[in-house]
Amino acid sequence: MKKCFIKSKKAVSMMLSFLFLFSSILSSSKVYALENSSVDSKVTFGVISDTHVTPNKTTEKNRLAQAFQLIGSQNADAAVVVGDLTDSGSKSEYDTWNSIMKANKGNVQLIASMGNHEGDSADLFTEATGDKPNANYVIKGYHFITLSPGSGSFDAATGKGSSQGGSDYTYVVDWLKQQLDAAVKEDPKKPIFVFFHHPLKNTFYVSDEWYGSGLATGKDESFKSVFTGYPQIVTFSGHIHSPNNNPKSIWQDGGFTAVNTVTTSYLEMESGMVNGTIPADAHDVAQGMIIEAEESKVTIRNYDMISNQFIPQTWVFDVSKPSEFPYTKARDAVAKAPVFPQNAAVRVSNINDTGVKLNFDQAVMESNNIGDIVHSYRYDIVNKKTGNVDKTFKNWSEYYRLPMPDVIDQDVTGLVPGVEYQARIYAIDAYGKVSDKYISSDFKTTGSVPVDVNDLGYDDFAKPIPDADLLNVDFSNGTVSDTSPANHVFTTEEGAKIVMDNTLGKNAAIFTGKTSEAYKTPWTSDQYSKINDGFTIESVFKVNSFDDYVDFFGNMQSAGIGFELSKGSSDGKANLELWVNINGYKVPKAENVIEIGKWYHAVGVYDGKEIGLYLNGSKVASLPASGTVTTPASPSQSYVIGGDISSNGGIEAPFNGSIALARMYSEPLSYIDIYRLANRELSSNDNKKPIIKVASQVIKDGMAGKKIVLPSFTAVDNSGVVSKKLQVSDGSGNSIQVLDEPNNTGYSFVPPSKGVYNINYTATDKAGNITSESYSVDVAADVVGMIDALPASVQLSDKTAVENVRNEYNKLNDNQKQLVTNYAKLVADEDKIAQLQKTTTGDVNVKPAVVDNNSSANTVKAVTGNLPKTGSMFDFSVITAIGALLIAIGTAFIVTNKKTKISSVKR
Repeated sequence: MKKCFIKSKKAVSMMLSFLFLFSSILSSSKVYALENSSVDSKVTFGVISDTHVTPNKTTEKNRLAQAFQLIGSQNADAAVVVGDLTDSGSKSEYDTWNSIMKANKGNVQLIASMGNHEGDSADLFTEATGDKPNANYVIKGYHFITLSPGSGSFDAATGKGSSQGGSDYTYVVDWLKQQLDAAVKEDPKKPIFVFFHHPLKNTFYVSDEWYGSGLATGKDESFKSVFTGYPQIVTFSGHIHSPNNNPKSIWQDGGFTAVNTVTTSYLEMESGMVNGTIPADAHDVAQGMIIEAEESKVTIRNYDMISNQFIPQTWVFDVSKPSEFPYTKARDAVAKAPVFPQNAAVRVSNINDTGVKLNFDQAVMESNNIGDIVHSYRYDIVNKKTGNVDKTFKNWSEYYRLPMPDVIDQDVTGLVPGVEYQARIYAIDAYGKVSDKYISSDFKTTGSVPVDVNDLGYDDFAKPIPDADLLNVDFSNGTVSDTSPANHVFTTEEGAKIVMDNTLGKNAAIFTGKTSEAYKTPWTSDQYSKINDGFTIESVFKVNSFDDYVDFFGNMQSAGIGFELSKGSSDGKANLELWVNINGYKVPKAENVIEIGKWYHAVGVYDGKEIGLYLNGSKVASLPASGTVTTPASPSQSYVIGGDISSNGGIEAPFNGSIALARMYSEPLSYIDIYRLANRELSSNDNKKPIIKVASQVIKDGMAGKKIVLPSFTAVDNSGVVSKKLQVSDGSGNSIQVLDEPNNTGYSFVPPSKGVYNINYTATDKAGNITSESYSVDVAADVVGMIDALPASVQLSDKTAVENVRNEYNKLNDNQKQLVTNYAKLVADEDKIAQLQKTTTGDVNVKPAVVDNNSSANTVKAVTGNLPKTGSMFDFSVITAIGALLIAIGTAFIVTNKKTKISSVKR
């Protein structure tokens, strides 16, 4: 039943007012104001949101008191709080909030709704505020409708759903429409104020990132909502903590008005900035709103509670004239980009190996009638040698501070040592217009240029790749089992289908966007402590489809770490984001880098100084960060594969695609390790060849039939996965032998015949990249065998055979001659042939085979030393033959033996 009555006669109104006052004294329950709009046609009220009060938060408590005092000072009729009054909806938090409210609110009527942080605490909420979670109040003839997120069936009497919490409002839509229609029927010209915590998606500033469901769908021309067709509606929503210094914090493109409601706790804005979603001075900002409505005209003034002054964003409109709404996308067309003053300059300081501090003069806006501001800056850090933009990022202009500072300080990190850079700074307005000109300054980082991954050598790749010590799931055995020392156990309602993926050559889990398919595992306090000061998170994934954003691996419910994909600005492309909560979310973001249906390797690293996001082994985004990673609340202390954990321990943002691995390391990995991991997991990413190292000097000479020992070799690869083989082929390229070396014990082969043999060492990595090193072995004839084949006792008839062996031996090089272990037999056989020749019948022309000089000399000495001394004619013939032999051998040999020979002859 609707708890408001409009009376047309003054007397009746006065009587009811008296009854209302009397009943308010008697009852402690919430009273719905009943006043005749004819008495006072103007209503004034204040609105705040996200007060996040706890007993221990001194700043939040003081600001809540200040906000109530501000609203009271404006002679307001009501103070509205749009959700997230507390941090967790506990009784102690509500009691603290209630005591501050009672001490500072005065006679102003309180109107409040619940947010997601209150959870399912409707009874405590009503006890603390006196309000129902969903209600319709009337003040001076103006309707104030509150909505709270929840689910199940709606009970109009209590204003509650089956449960409260979350971010969905579908359960209360039917009741809401009834209230709207009744209010319009009462007075179609008056604004109707509707308050709910979560913004309507794709309305005002940042609502494309933080929003609720159940009240609106679509975007731009396809936008539809419960409020479409009601120009009288003015909605107020919080949740995103963004400031109202921004002209786009109000939206009227849907034919009604949606207004951002500011926080008194801490500031948070859009992602994609160098500091994530929360600026460094986020806790130095608190704002409130004062709204006046008179008949159909609405005036919204925004107040800065830090500098105690109104913000130069006052929004005025008439709900009865929707065709004249001023706060639409028509402003985009007339917005003009910021400009830098002529004397604006960039100053550099604190230059180090990987960064620099920039200080520069702010850009300015030309005068405009749309409240435009200098919203942010884009920083392009250009490598002067290559001309490439090595790093680009954005950050806010601190427009949310009053007064806005004249200069900006900006730290730049993640640069390469020893490189000359130029910092270029562009200014951006609230509507995304970028300045035509930039201001710049040159600088050079200190230190030496590090080794490029393309220059990494054998020793770099010989090191083992670290193992994941906290979580290691690769579905290799067809299950979601963890092979890390932590041995996590996963639970799931249904489980994803695990099948072999032909592209990867390994198993992968296939998710279809169902929460029931995701796997989750609890995380202990000890495990959180191991990753809170540094970590590495790794995954191989492929996304098939998503409407807006999906999570594929992480634990990031209001804290923690995880990977997310969001819709990119280019068709068919997605952004890869790493969410890390360190004093608020820090979100390195690589835009438009993910394509549907393609495998990727993603790594996130925090080392205490920087959060780095890597894609396929290359750093694609980074943010400076220091401090401890925030641990999620107890219901959400689980890591999820295929989605993210929700605030109540369930699954949200389910993934539609495939995941091949999910790993967590307690230490930050080096960029070399990350590069190698990417090449190991994605063969398509690896185009670098393995590196071969041969253990010892190669042998290039051999002899047929004799074992040739080939040196052992090792091979390494950037992927850490390499196979190797050694192949021996003959001079025609025919493979003689393929040798394996399982234990690095060395190789050997026996060449079957003389010739040139090619020895080829080959290493092949997982991606099929091949490295080969070859050399030749010159194999001579088997002289050893030829010598062994000579008769044990040679005769003169073996002379030709002995000479043939001698000829083959003489063809050997020095290394090959050393292989002839039976050479002494050849010499002995030659000596014997020579001895046999001298016993022939006077054939003085027969000469022994010429052998080595020393061997010949010894042979001659042996002959002359044994000459007979008979003096016969036969003896003379022998002497004559010997003389001829001496002449043939040489004068030096004759001189040496002359005396002996003469004494042997009788005159």
